[in-house]
Amino acid sequence: MLVAYNLEAWKNAGKLNGNQMVIKTIVTTELIKEITQKYGVNIYDTLTGFKHIAALIETKKQANSDEEFILGGEESYGYLIGDKVKALGKLPLLYKPGTKWTYGLGIDVAGYLVEVISGKNLSEFCEEKILKPLEMNDTHFFYPESAEPRIVKIFTELPNGTVINASQFPQTKGLNWLTKGAKSYFSGGSGLSGTAADYMKFMQMIINGGTLNGKRVLSRKSIEAMGANHIGDLNINEKGTKFGLGFSVETASSSYHKLGSPGRMAWGGFWNTTFWIDPKEQVIAVLLTQIYPTTHNVDLMEKFENIIYGAIVD
Repeated sequence: MLVAYNLEAWKNAGKLNGNQMVIKTIVTTELIKEITQKYGVNIYDTLTGFKHIAALIETKKQANSDEEFILGGEESYGYLIGDKVKALGKLPLLYKPGTKWTYGLGIDVAGYLVEVISGKNLSEFCEEKILKPLEMNDTHFFYPESAEPRIVKIFTELPNGTVINASQFPQTKGLNWLTKGAKSYFSGGSGLSGTAADYMKFMQMIINGGTLNGKRVLSRKSIEAMGANHIGDLNINEKGTKFGLGFSVETASSSYHKLGSPGRMAWGGFWNTTFWIDPKEQVIAVLLTQIYPTTHNVDLMEKFENIIYGAIVD
């Protein structure tokens, strides 16, 4: 979401055209040569998944190798986001652009785009333009080792109901990269960590139309663009949900939400986290459970939604 904010801010300032081809903006990577020349991927496409930057590889062995490099936990090994984007650029698209929507690595490409345009790494740029102005003081890509006691542990629930620390599972391997290692890989799609209170500040800025505590960080029209449907007749799930610039977007015809309003923006995280922004009801909500694998997911999210909306008193 913060990467989508960065690019929309440049558009708002007249420095960037969302329909501008990525090849005209990043001219140094194989990704641009391979994808934009053949398929016409523009900047908005990196944020929406519409002409999606994904990979189709010939063999399972090759797929495992490439995906581990692009998606894996090498954050502590000294890679840069540009290294991963260039590796991604060597892989063909998953399907003909404009025919499907797929969750993938477009936001990471957009994060590298922010670095190329600004001349700063993504961490520096986010700190300067978003985190400090919004006083999101606990949100960063990496932390000093002294902060390790504050890093929330990941848990899982066994079939018998026992809750245990999930550090023994392969998917939690390398979680100490938040406080240890090279601290050089700033992922546009999954890099930041922080507190619920900090993220509430970001969501409050969105629902306020671009301002927080008297500071305007984005125009009202840019906020509206972020929450609009950018994938046309395509859906991101079987319930008819659409996608904006960094958010899923509910419409009057989608059925994912039960009590939420059309125009509600939302997304979730790998560790069974979720948030939503409901402009019509002026409601923001975030739930961070830090559980893997997800347990009681549907039931928990539904009860959370019912409690929040049930508390509205007109």
